[in-house]
Amino acid sequence: MQSINLDFKGPFDNKLFRKDGQQRPELPGVYIWGFMINEQFIPYYVGKHQSSIANRISDHIHDITKDDSTYMRLTRAYMEDVKSPYFSDPNFPLIATNFRKDRLPAWFKENKEHFSKRISYLNNLEFIQQHNSGVTKVKDYPISLMDGIDDYLSDNIGRLRVMYAECQYSSTYGVKKDFYELIEAFTKFHLKGKTVSKSLPFATLKQRLEDSVKISINADYRTIFKDSISDEFPGY
Repeated sequence: MQSINLDFKGPFDNKLFRKDGQQRPELPGVYIWGFMINEQFIPYYVGKHQSSIANRISDHIHDITKDDSTYMRLTRAYMEDVKSPYFSDPNFPLIATNFRKDRLPAWFKENKEHFSKRISYLNNLEFIQQHNSGVTKVKDYPISLMDGIDDYLSDNIGRLRVMYAECQYSSTYGVKKDFYELIEAFTKFHLKGKTVSKSLPFATLKQRLEDSVKISINADYRTIFKDSISDEFPGY
């Protein structure tokens, strides 16, 4: 059985990852970005890249701040509430899918009253029409279609921080795409709190680990991780 160690560095200021950043981590691997809230790093998203972590983080920053951004926005209260934040909310989905953008996703519709108070923007026709009835069906529904929303991501871009673990694919690990999906999911389900990122389902992750590989995590900022992977998220 193959062994992989993910050695997480950071959290670092996001300026390190911009196009003109110095000493950018140009290798592939897995990363976590989130925000400094109450002097603590709170993960928001887990991702992977097969060639350059820095390029992918730079893309995220651009996609957050551009006028036609389509990233989901949670309200400030939902991000920072010490009693019931998104990362430990039992109603918040493990994978916040939004495949059919003309209809509200099932996870939102099933708890519509709950999420209508906690999500300020969603790239979705039904959601947008609740705030702008003149919108008709198109491919995407950018944030620019809404006025005066609680835009936590863009407003707090200066507090965005990044942790990352460089990890180079080897053919001994099997299929390249599967390898990066595996370390991404392992990281996501090792965190103490939920994130908005998509990944392999937990059951698939467990089966893959049993069949082929052993993964471990090291980190200076260890407080964000559980002792082992699970689909339970007690929070930070």
